[in-house]
Amino acid sequence: ASIMSPQTGLASIGDALRRLTRTIQRRKAQLAAESGDSEWAAHTLLDQLVQSGPMRAAALAECTFTDPSTVSRHVAALVRDGLVERRADPIDGRASLLVITDEGLRTVQEKRDRRTEWLTGMLEPWPARDRAEFARLMEKFTLAMEAQPPAPAPSAQAAEGNH
Repeated sequence: ASIMSPQTGLASIGDALRRLTRTIQRRKAQLAAESGDSEWAAHTLLDQLVQSGPMRAAALAECTFTDPSTVSRHVAALVRDGLVERRADPIDGRASLLVITDEGLRTVQEKRDRRTEWLTGMLEPWPARDRAEFARLMEKFTLAMEAQPPAPAPSAQAAEGNH
């Protein structure tokens, strides 16, 4: 067995992440097309509302690293579909909080159940020890990725090199 250098291992991880990202994007597009839900991407905001509770649209945009105008459009679809409602902010009645509805909670649970079913089909053949280790490492990686600032754009790197 050949021994991989640390840099080669990191390059392999980078390549796998690129493939994984493309696969996830393709699957999300397939799911959106199959469901006929043009605002399928809006449903990702529901998870944040479940996790964090009621919040203003600006805070939701910040938490999800999403442009406020995109959040505004998605929230309008979620409100229209009865998955989120706007309530007056008790601290500032001029502002509104976004609150997930019972139907929104059911939608989140249904999506979670489908995701778990899909993962079960894919990972069930793995030994339990491997699944547990993968879950541990995936959580560790995700936390590190969430804490990591975004890489500078190539044009910014080039500009820094010119100084």
